[in-house]
Amino acid sequence: MKAAREAVASSQQKALPILAKAGLKVSQSWVGSLEVGAITDPDPAIIRKLEKAYGVDYDRIVYELIRDKYCLGDLSQVTPLSHERWRTIAGVLKNSETVGMVKGLEIEQLRAKAQMLESELLDMDGLARWQREFPKLKELWIVTPHFQDDKNATLREAVIHNLGRGVQYFYFVPKVDLEEGRPFWLFLRRLAQDHPALRNRVQKQLHGVGLEEAELRWIVTDLMIANPTDPASRTGFVGFRQDRAIQFACRMSDLDAEAAAQGIMPFLAKRRQAHI
Repeated sequence: MKAAREAVASSQQKALPILAKAGLKVSQSWVGSLEVGAITDPDPAIIRKLEKAYGVDYDRIVYELIRDKYCLGDLSQVTPLSHERWRTIAGVLKNSETVGMVKGLEIEQLRAKAQMLESELLDMDGLARWQREFPKLKELWIVTPHFQDDKNATLREAVIHNLGRGVQYFYFVPKVDLEEGRPFWLFLRRLAQDHPALRNRVQKQLHGVGLEEAELRWIVTDLMIANPTDPASRTGFVGFRQDRAIQFACRMSDLDAEAAAQGIMPFLAKRRQAHI
């Protein structure tokens, strides 16, 4: 509430006439009490007047009051899971005046966000942990038009961990990335240099499948599929990029994971045939 007040008035005293104009005649001590969380249950009518005076959304004010009252930002009072849940709620409460340069689509955007929240989503650290902890992981296919594992430490550590439990990795990347000095080549070299004991595993368990320009037109997104040939345990995620880097991934339906695996299989079969 202090930040909201400071956006329209530099001091609590200067906020009084602004609040009065909105129909809320209070003292400076009342404003101070509100800002330090001493007033935790104002009536809805008061919140509406604060909304009018400060130009802050009603729902956002309610959230901030709850946050202050129950110390939701204090990790000594709440669990990390609770903290992240309430951070997510705060993100949903942000106003979006325009969506894709069009005004008035906020309700539609919120409906879409609600559907996304019902999905299984992971950020990059979550994807790395998923790879590390996937039960009985035998094979992992990673389709990426823009190879990224060489830049992400958590993903690299997940690969190192999985090499130790015998997982076979197949990276479907632009053919040029397999060449000396390119991202995938550098990734393999760095792993072998930083972990000499894993050099043989790197050679035997990490496989690059180069895709031609025409093939890349078909594969326009990032896919991660665990145990792709096993219908009982096959699990896939599709990545979402921003500024050319994956920010998070969404769990694929079993039907979509199956279709993706079947679509990718010919590229792997072509590579295996070339090595016979």
